[in-house]
Amino acid sequence: AFSKALPDAESRLSYSLFGQAFDELHFLAPRILRIVYSHPMDEGQSRTFKAKFEGEGGDDYGGLYRETFTFWSSELTATTMSPDGAAEEGSTTNSDETEGGEHKGEEQAGDSGHLQCVLPLLHPCPNRLHGVGSNREKFILRPSSSVPSGSGAHLLLETYSFLGQLMGIALRTKVNLNVDLASIVWKVLTGEHVGLEDLRDIDHSAVALVDTFMAAQRGADAPNGTEMLEAMCEELRWSASMSDGTEVEFFPGGKTKKVDVRNCSLYANVLVESRLRESENAVAAVRDGLTSIIPAPVLPLLTGEELERLVCGSPELDVELLKQCTEYDDDLRE
Repeated sequence: AFSKALPDAESRLSYSLFGQAFDELHFLAPRILRIVYSHPMDEGQSRTFKAKFEGEGGDDYGGLYRETFTFWSSELTATTMSPDGAAEEGSTTNSDETEGGEHKGEEQAGDSGHLQCVLPLLHPCPNRLHGVGSNREKFILRPSSSVPSGSGAHLLLETYSFLGQLMGIALRTKVNLNVDLASIVWKVLTGEHVGLEDLRDIDHSAVALVDTFMAAQRGADAPNGTEMLEAMCEELRWSASMSDGTEVEFFPGGKTKKVDVRNCSLYANVLVESRLRESENAVAAVRDGLTSIIPAPVLPLLTGEELERLVCGSPELDVELLKQCTEYDDDLRE
């Protein structure tokens, strides 16, 4: 709670449980993080490290190990309405605080435009911010355009690499790291092709604009078609807003350069491509961390959905399997 209220993102990250684990684990040799062992008292729970919560009693026989992954997931997906990203008391929410797949308080988030993650690694899906489309509960990696320059950028990329390492550790030791990332992230990690529909899954409004734009271009030969297309181009410049609202120029001076009717198709293609690649630096760092724990040739053998299930677990609860694994005391019954 203390770390969430700090005013700057770097301090919140450093003092978080995720940041503390980064300091302890990330700079170890990857071969150490690939170790998987199980104590006879762990009841079969494989693990890579032993956890100890300062100021709390308890020995780690698997339970504390699993709890650390729960804490990390909660920290990474905690959101706040504060403009500086600091969490005010009682203001944070997590990705599992949903009702019918949509976040509570979503309308307020769309009105303010300040909804963001407390830790500066992830960002809420634009569909959640805009209150439209599907997958509103999902998160994306922070767009590269909003990453600070200098040493701050290097530190942030190292933390993305550590996130990838935690994914690999979760996969190898069969615990869940419940970071609800959009399918486009998992697809890029496994090398799958991503396209317009993947962008629609996270930003319905952007793709709706592209669809309208292309439809107007196809109808340019119709009566008043050219005038409609020219009116649309009048408002467009060679720049675009990324998922977190930062504006990116497609070339120097693009923010002031109007899009011409003759090159509107090129603009649409560049827009889609820039949005699909907006987090490429972060994704590459996550993949580097992941492949330091699991062999890189394994990833192309998986689909993005399969990798997500291996890291995060299944989103569906198998009630029959739960019944089979449940033991009842003598005075209890189903």
